[in-house]
Amino acid sequence: MRPWLAVAGLATALTLWPVSGLDADRALLGAAPWRLWTGPLRHADLGHLARDLAGLLGLAVLLRGRMTRRETALLIGLGLPLPVLGALAGDPTLGGYLGLSGLVHGLCVVALLDLAASRPRWAVALGGLLLGKLACEAVSGHLLIPMNGHRPAVWGHVAGAAAGLLVGLDARLSGRRGSADTRPTSGSGRCAGGASPTPPRSLCGSIRAAR
Repeated sequence: MRPWLAVAGLATALTLWPVSGLDADRALLGAAPWRLWTGPLRHADLGHLARDLAGLLGLAVLLRGRMTRRETALLIGLGLPLPVLGALAGDPTLGGYLGLSGLVHGLCVVALLDLAASRPRWAVALGGLLLGKLACEAVSGHLLIPMNGHRPAVWGHVAGAAAGLLVGLDARLSGRRGSADTRPTSGSGRCAGGASPTPPRSLCGSIRAAR
């Protein structure tokens, strides 16, 4: 939970007290690539910030203890820059990008992958709704929940969801690589060859269970 609180805190600080040199402006990204990570932390106004933080922290609470540190770091590392790149590539007239909605969509995909382990039908149904939302936004060029006075960056949502899928793919591949070294003994709750307790659940476990 702490990484998500840190992201929320940085987003709040950079929105209330803007710092120059951090915006994800198209014309400046080539010379200052760090803006890919700092730009999404900025928000257009307090309403924009509140909406993004509600989605981010709400999903983070639902997924508390269900993501490994690697998965969390990978999602933050991909879920900030990919929406910027996706939004700017999808709309060549867009001058820049701000907001955490892309990362929120990535976290939503991760939550769906986790739900698939115990509620596969619900995961498919909710995943269909998310896919429909993204498709409608991509085709219409407008957000389903509009932001008054601000241009929509719908392809940022698509790219953010893709970041969530990449984290799920990495978790699945990591699970396959580690399966030979983590064979639990029957009824012991421990891994063979060691006395450490069963490691915390991760997405790779959820994905394997859902197959």
